Amino acid sequence: MRFTGTLAAALALLPAVLASAYGVKRNAEPGFVTTKDGQFSLDGEPFQFTATNAYWLHQLSDNDIDATFASIAEAGLKVVTTWAFDDVVDEPPPYGTFFQLFKGDQITINEDGLKRLDAVVNSAEKHGIKLVMSLSNNWFPSTKDCDDPKPHGFLSNSYGGADVYVGQLCTSGFHDEFYTNEKVLAAFKNWVKTVVTRYVDSKAIFSWQLMNDPRCSSTLPASPQCNTQTITKWHAEISSYIKSIDCNHLVGSGDGGFYCVDCPKLFACNTTNPVTKRAPTLLTMDEVRSTRAEVEKKALDRLTEKMGKRGSASLRASLEFAFKRQSDDGNGGGYDGSYGVDSEDIGSAPDVDYSSYQYFPDQNSYGDGGYDSRRRWEHVQAAIAHGNTWIDQHAKTAAQIGKPAVFTGFGIITQEQLPKFIPFNSTEVFCPAKDTYFPTNDEQGEIYSAWLEETRCKNNGGVVQYQWKQTCLGEKKESSWTRQDMYSPIIVGGSSPDDGYAATPQAISSVSDNAQSQVGSNGSS
Repeated sequence: MRFTGTLAAALALLPAVLASAYGVKRNAEPGFVTTKDGQFSLDGEPFQFTATNAYWLHQLSDNDIDATFASIAEAGLKVVTTWAFDDVVDEPPPYGTFFQLFKGDQITINEDGLKRLDAVVNSAEKHGIKLVMSLSNNWFPSTKDCDDPKPHGFLSNSYGGADVYVGQLCTSGFHDEFYTNEKVLAAFKNWVKTVVTRYVDSKAIFSWQLMNDPRCSSTLPASPQCNTQTITKWHAEISSYIKSIDCNHLVGSGDGGFYCVDCPKLFACNTTNPVTKRAPTLLTMDEVRSTRAEVEKKALDRLTEKMGKRGSASLRASLEFAFKRQSDDGNGGGYDGSYGVDSEDIGSAPDVDYSSYQYFPDQNSYGDGGYDSRRRWEHVQAAIAHGNTWIDQHAKTAAQIGKPAVFTGFGIITQEQLPKFIPFNSTEVFCPAKDTYFPTNDEQGEIYSAWLEETRCKNNGGVVQYQWKQTCLGEKKESSWTRQDMYSPIIVGGSSPDDGYAATPQAISSVSDNAQSQVGSNGSS
């Protein structure tokens, strides 16, 4: 499929016509994931999964794609999130692949690039892995004046996304035009149609993820008009459009899970939970504080038990004081709508099939205050408690909505990985303030294991670790050597890209153990 020309042609694409062309319902057949009673289901059985993110897969050779999926499957993981978009501006990259070339309102779809996505889908199916296919990204920072620019495809934020559409098709310079501008919406729907209809019958697709981490702002600023309803309306429109051309696959958001406790709602108050048959109860700040207190008490109990009776009274008093120091009576970024995201409302949109959330405490504010203790065990327990609070609140939200909850991305940077840490809205390594706490690899494993245990206890439908690390890439395989294998600039020292979050051995062990704990759920053994 190849699309070249102005966006006027895209405006002529009518969902009703596409529905008749592509809307062949097959998801009752074996192999398609559905939802039932607030859970995922596969072949009539509950499907609970542990997953990872490998956004860079389509930049690899066939051999390396197969090797990566083989490693992921060996770890017991059954779902992988990957980018199903790759936008470049003005000229193709000198090496590597891409899916769309933007020259102002001239957009060319690269069929050769899409064949690399075909290779990803085919390999996933061969290895029994399902894909969350993300259709765009919030982040696209400029590499101008960057001291050490990475090649196209190395960083998760170098694949284009919302700011490419806005920069090429609009003149306002506001990021949120991606959600409202008719030319942009037409262009994005054309891309959605291209990808979704290409794989409409594929059993390798778990779901379509509308966008990774949508927000009012990115590298480009937000307009004064952008608010939580702006992004919720966009989710409702695009999810409805996908359902009109694909009856077989689920649709999820990919949002960060931020709340807007006091914001007006479009859907959350008007939706009846199909399980409880009642309208959902919205989150309040009293419930936020109550959940924090409950989770922190569990952390105190866990640590007291772990340390034994010796010194437990003074130890508990010390940790109680540490939690008290860092408590936050205000909403914070996680709850005040300042990111332009209302996860309760997005998850309640009728064609969004599951509630999603992320957790990256090194980059986002979740309403937790400062923390100045220097004792590492306090830091570890506080990190566990903060993450578990977020997990618990989203489990409650999903239960109220009556849809599965998916932890679509989580990560915390370690001391060892800090020299590689490049935040999502940056292209350069981050230098933290002196004495800033970062866990060791072993402490990261402990934190991840606790978060993953909490997702199991709270019956999350799925959880996605960000991101996978694959080694021994780029090795020549004589039996199937092709020109495409010759050069992949994102491979460094035989390893997949690393923005600081590439999985440590301890991280892989924690997610693998979680997958094993889900044995008995369809597809997990």
